[in-house]
Amino acid sequence: MSNVILRDTYNVLVNKIKELKKEVRENSKQIGEAADFGDLKENGEYKAAKEIQAMLFSKLKRLQPYLAAIIIEKKEISTEVVSFGTTVKLKDLVTQKVVSYTFVGPVEYELEIYPSIVTFTSPLGKALVGKKKGESVDIELPKPSSKFLILDIEAAS
Repeated sequence: MSNVILRDTYNVLVNKIKELKKEVRENSKQIGEAADFGDLKENGEYKAAKEIQAMLFSKLKRLQPYLAAIIIEKKEISTEVVSFGTTVKLKDLVTQKVVSYTFVGPVEYELEIYPSIVTFTSPLGKALVGKKKGESVDIELPKPSSKFLILDIEAAS
């Protein structure tokens, strides 16, 4: 399931990659300008610009593979069960607290598109995927176990 992406995420991803490429071009100019200052071994501006370059290339390397993912349209998301692309309202039956989580993949998490993201590969995600509205689920979490009741399932927006 790691090779799927929501349409909205894909659009954000394309724009983010364009921004990063623009930043790389600007950074290349900064590296050239800093190199003109002389001795590169003791040139703080050059070193800082090279560190930024490494960070930009690393982020591009992480994000670009997601461009080849299968795009999921909102109308394709089933709200019958908890699945990729759904937002789920849960009631913690221990604390009585109601929370909502959006179930997505790692790229949505990295781009921070949705509030309260749960990846489908996380312990919470694995426990809830495939469950229906009205079901209760025992979940082993790092803190004490919790029992959740699924109150609602809708397509992520």
